[in-house]
Amino acid sequence: MKRTFIAIPVSQETCLQVEAIQRTIPELRENTRLVPTNNLHLTLKFLGDTDEKVIPTISQALDSSITTIDRFEFIWEGLGCFPNNHKPRVLWLGVGQGLEQIQKLTLAIESVLENFGYQPEKREFRPHLTIGRVKNPFKKVAGLESFLNYKINPTINPVKDVIFFESNLTMGGPIYTRLAVFNLK
Repeated sequence: MKRTFIAIPVSQETCLQVEAIQRTIPELRENTRLVPTNNLHLTLKFLGDTDEKVIPTISQALDSSITTIDRFEFIWEGLGCFPNNHKPRVLWLGVGQGLEQIQKLTLAIESVLENFGYQPEKREFRPHLTIGRVKNPFKKVAGLESFLNYKINPTINPVKDVIFFESNLTMGGPIYTRLAVFNLK
């Protein structure tokens, strides 16, 4: 079994924006595991444990569906927390313009994966870029107010392809390996 997910890679400009946030608010590191910029991605669907024998068939089905969708761009806008600002667990960068295209792409992926027994997500899909995860939800997140008030530059992110990743969890953090790349039309 491999732990897998499907995601959109992010642009270099996005990585620079996240680095600027992390550099400007260093106190975030006190109670937050910040995501290294080389691991940044926008998750479209988390599959979890996936039978290795089925991965090529899933990849082929996803390729047939995803390659019919036109390339597009979206803009990162706004910072926030899940589940809320009072008890944050995840710090994120949100999507503004282009949200509809991401949702359309996600629906196409979910439709394909239903044929393999994966249930569609019951919660509303809220595309975001995870910047950090709170280590201890009972402790105050240092720098949270500065994070939420940080003035980001609306950053354009072109979407040319979607990636099927394997995630290996290690003591040093997750290591992501590309299993397949699907190019949009």
